[in-house]
Amino acid sequence: MTAIKESFKKFKQDFLPKVYYDILKWLFGIIVIFILYKLFNKNLKIEEFLDKAVSLKFYMLIIIILVLAGAIVGVLKIWYNKKIKELKRITYTDEKTGLKSHKLLEEYLGEKMKEAKKIRKPLSIILIDIDDFKNFNERYTPTIGDKVISEVGKLLLDDVRITDQTFRRYETGDEFVVISSDTNISQAKIPADRKREFIANHNFIVDNVAYKITVCCGIAQYKEDDTIQTLLDRANYAMRNIAKKKEKKNSTEHAS
Repeated sequence: MTAIKESFKKFKQDFLPKVYYDILKWLFGIIVIFILYKLFNKNLKIEEFLDKAVSLKFYMLIIIILVLAGAIVGVLKIWYNKKIKELKRITYTDEKTGLKSHKLLEEYLGEKMKEAKKIRKPLSIILIDIDDFKNFNERYTPTIGDKVISEVGKLLLDDVRITDQTFRRYETGDEFVVISSDTNISQAKIPADRKREFIANHNFIVDNVAYKITVCCGIAQYKEDDTIQTLLDRANYAMRNIAKKKEKKNSTEHAS
């Protein structure tokens, strides 16, 4: 019995004030509408007014419903686009380096190649590979190697031009690709050398121990008959078969 009384008391506190508020709101709305009608129509009778008021309230309800539905759809669309954008960011970001991942590399490069062909502007790629990284891992352990790769990614991420996008070439490994729009092969050599020298002069600190590494860079400029694979292959040839063949490596070379 006490529970019923408490429920009824809560009902009066929560529901009845709302009912009073709604009644006052509707009465106020009807009075305002009636005054407006009277201002523009002196001969308006109360019966006619009530008919029109009820009709007007119905149309207002429909409009409110449509506006609310539109607002809900808009909010859901914004939320959905935000979630999709965040999902893409996570999917297309390499977890270890913070660079764009290999999953996006070919798609982005393909778009840039089409764009370069259409607007007839140069496009170059820089392929970067850590020298003797297999030996580095064997000497210092893969755990330290992973931390070095992570740091290399951060260095490349910090040293980027507005025309560049930098990717990790594979999910694992020590290769990176820089795609440089509006850049010919001689222009691409400048940032390639800068990145290479910056990495060579950097101290990679892991557990208070400093490690040194070098990289080799291979550069290739897009040709109209290139495919994604042939462009990457030419940069890879310049890097592996020319730059890495030098005695101390730590070199930048370009493909013909």
